[in-house]
Amino acid sequence: MDMNIDEQWLDLPRVKKRKNYIVAISNTGKYKRVDGTVGILELRQRLRYHGELELCSHIIAEHFLITVKRPDQNQIDHITHYPTEYNVNDVRNLRWCTNAENHRFEEARENNSKAKKGTRIGENNHHWKGDSAKAPAKYRRALKEYRRNPTEENLATLKEARLKCNEWKRLRRAKG
Repeated sequence: MDMNIDEQWLDLPRVKKRKNYIVAISNTGKYKRVDGTVGILELRQRLRYHGELELCSHIIAEHFLITVKRPDQNQIDHITHYPTEYNVNDVRNLRWCTNAENHRFEEARENNSKAKKGTRIGENNHHWKGDSAKAPAKYRRALKEYRRNPTEENLATLKEARLKCNEWKRLRRAKG
């Protein structure tokens, strides 16, 4: 899915006049603050939009997602939580779905099966063992560092961490 899109911005209504308040979000999963800084929206980040707290992914989907939405599709699904080419809240990583479709999606099935098997952190059979299992933690640290300081060097580190995390997830899926 290699499609380039033009970055478009949606201005958000300003409720509070704080220095770090987010004033705009884009279809590529970025935000702009009052002081002009730009950052990446997090997976389940909420923003005040027209007086209510809403998930950023819902706001982006409502304004930028051009796929046809059936009346029963009231949820937004992130196709993958660890995309390599773009941000997690990028419009290319979002899709409209029903509750049942959302739970049948590949990552949801994987998470459900682990919960049924008792695979939880702190148990003997949890999936965070081993050196390769540190990939998701490294990815989260790299993402946090890039959000703090969006430089080319940090972006390269983030991309490398994303690739390792995706490779680790593929290996985990293959083991079943």
